[in-house]
Amino acid sequence: MTAYKNLAKYYDLIYDLKDMTTKEISFLEWAFENLTKVKVEKILDAAAGTGRQVIPLLDRGYQVTASDASQEMLEVLGKKLKKRGYHIPTFCRDVQEIDFREEFDAAIFVFTSFNHLISNRDIELSLSALYQALRPNGLLVFDVANFLNLLGRFRPGLVEHFHKEGVKIIRSTSPRVDDVEDVFLHDELTFIDDNGVFTSFAEKIPLRIFTTYEVVSFLKETDFREIRHFRGWDDRGEKRGNTFRLIFVAQR
Repeated sequence: MTAYKNLAKYYDLIYDLKDMTTKEISFLEWAFENLTKVKVEKILDAAAGTGRQVIPLLDRGYQVTASDASQEMLEVLGKKLKKRGYHIPTFCRDVQEIDFREEFDAAIFVFTSFNHLISNRDIELSLSALYQALRPNGLLVFDVANFLNLLGRFRPGLVEHFHKEGVKIIRSTSPRVDDVEDVFLHDELTFIDDNGVFTSFAEKIPLRIFTTYEVVSFLKETDFREIRHFRGWDDRGEKRGNTFRLIFVAQR
């Protein structure tokens, strides 16, 4: 699961997610405080990327281990950690390859990472690895892009321009849906001018379309319990209505 590795150096420029990060961290702290019986101190970020959740969690005093399938992403994270004086364990592993045993009070797997798990086998192996990494009563938190929310407002394509500190990026995305395999296919073409150094690359990224009941079923089959789902990062169990991002919390 190494999508976007070519964008690792420019990830934070393209994805300006400060507002989302604030909501994510607020939800995580609330969940750690209210939805588990253990005191959350040690956290596994199983899709750490460039550290969008890692850094704020470290700033709040949590002990964080970072894992990601992309070495390129982890190199960017490493520079951020060094700049801030943090030294934490980092591992380049697909989530299925995580082999910790009852070491963490909580595990997170966020920003649509779960949708990259295409086959049932991928999902089962990944959830099993996360389950094994958690201590008894440990908490798993992850989000799922709810592509059904796009019904009636599906965009055929998008061209975006980014410019900062001499870096110019043109990015074209063309989504389509395989309605037999239940996969949202993201075709992306990116052109980068990095202070006169030109590169381009294309990616085809499949993302599985899930229903809430499917995800809950997979969690139950992996022996997770106390399974809850929320309608976005600002939901605390009372929100109603449609949402593009579903949040799942489950206890080992």
